[in-house]
Amino acid sequence: DLKFAPTPRKIPTMDMIAEIENAIWNLDDLSKAEIRMETTNSLKRARLPKDNMSKVERQTLKGLQADESIIILKADKGNRTVVMDRTEYDEKILNMLNDQQTYKKLKKDPRNVGEKEMKKLLSSKAERMDDKLLKKLKTTDGPTPRIYRLPKIHKNNNPLRPIVSFSGSTTYQLSKYLSLILSPLV
Repeated sequence: DLKFAPTPRKIPTMDMIAEIENAIWNLDDLSKAEIRMETTNSLKRARLPKDNMSKVERQTLKGLQADESIIILKADKGNRTVVMDRTEYDEKILNMLNDQQTYKKLKKDPRNVGEKEMKKLLSSKAERMDDKLLKKLKTTDGPTPRIYRLPKIHKNNNPLRPIVSFSGSTTYQLSKYLSLILSPLV
């Protein structure tokens, strides 16, 4: 069950600040300043909770994390943790990607074309958009979207369900913005 999380060894200050900055980008300057001040005050008062793992449990967890022969994943359904043999996981991914009915090997990176098209579209709407918003949406040089798989533990042979993570990619901010606009309609 994934309802357990080890107590962090340090407060993730920079991660928290980055997440908050990401969440407040579309607010007015006064609201941003208030949230930043409250965040600063909260981080100054923050204390680590009591450790919820024994020394042996923490060492065991570190050992599992360091073991390159296994991979620890979340299951596709059921909020479960799955430990898989790394070789089996890699073979299943390669078999999926080698399916030429579904996937095609590209000769070159398509991100440049996509970035140009996205910038062109955003530029055509520039007169109706705030400059700061436009700059944020025109993100470039983001990482390539990453594919990973979640095991379907409720099926025989535990096939893997593909997931593509676009976090940080060139279309990520635009996707978030469109989601913000469209979410009331869904």
